[in-house]
Amino acid sequence: MKETREASEELLATFDVSGNTTLEAKSGYGLNTDSELKMLNVIDMAATYMPIEIIGTFCGGHAIPVNSDEKKQTAMIIDEMIPEIAKQKREGRLKSVENIDVFCEKNSLFIEITFNKKILEAGKDIAGLEIMFHAEELHRIGGAEMGASIHARSMSHLEHVSDEGIKAMTNSGTAAILLLTTVFTLRLQPRPARQIIEQGVMVALGSAFNPNAYCMSMPMFIHLACINMKMSMSEALVAATINAAYALGRGKTHGALTVGRRIDYRYPKWEHLIYQVGCHNSIIKSVIKNGDVVYSERCTP
Repeated sequence: MKETREASEELLATFDVSGNTTLEAKSGYGLNTDSELKMLNVIDMAATYMPIEIIGTFCGGHAIPVNSDEKKQTAMIIDEMIPEIAKQKREGRLKSVENIDVFCEKNSLFIEITFNKKILEAGKDIAGLEIMFHAEELHRIGGAEMGASIHARSMSHLEHVSDEGIKAMTNSGTAAILLLTTVFTLRLQPRPARQIIEQGVMVALGSAFNPNAYCMSMPMFIHLACINMKMSMSEALVAATINAAYALGRGKTHGALTVGRRIDYRYPKWEHLIYQVGCHNSIIKSVIKNGDVVYSERCTP
């Protein structure tokens, strides 16, 4: 346990050095109540002692176990997992867990869209979790329209979102989180960000950091947004800061340097912030989190 904790601390500290001050951490692949709650409690524990801000997301609806089916798995999530999350939150635990996510896809490994909608609504109604989920990553199945209909705060991926899905997101005020390292590593065809932006959807940038997309460099995400998504430098900076804060429910307190907001700031060598590819440690001079210096070239935590 001590070695695991030290490894987690080292990895989370690397996010600071990479220019990140707030991150979302998900459960998922636990496939049963005990495993999912264990992951959420680990996330919650890390959130209490790390300088970087961690927002927890319950992603129990990620896959179907080999010995189950989507009806049984959906019932377990709605009848067991979500009520237990609600119970622990009432008891003062899982304070960092704020959102619910599902992997909405067309595949025998994943839960079908109709059941996903029930899971998301149950998370909001029973445990008070905000809705933000994977949509239209591998197939166009109407996930964006479904999410907009239940007023999801944000949806991520959206590589296969339809024109109708974009319009629905515009009308519902749902943010689009573009995860560019996933597009890069899985060789996916990215949905043109220009069309999403010009339709009036708020665009945020994220990493989708996981063993399959092992990149935590915010300058790299901004670079990819400009090169591959044809976003302007100002659009990419806004997407990586205040829009990303909105997508995580921090739109009024994070993401900009204005009166009344928290002082979360990375001080870059701005001349090459977007132009330079990689080597983010040579770009970022220091990182400030809630007014405290958590990383500096001269003094690494």
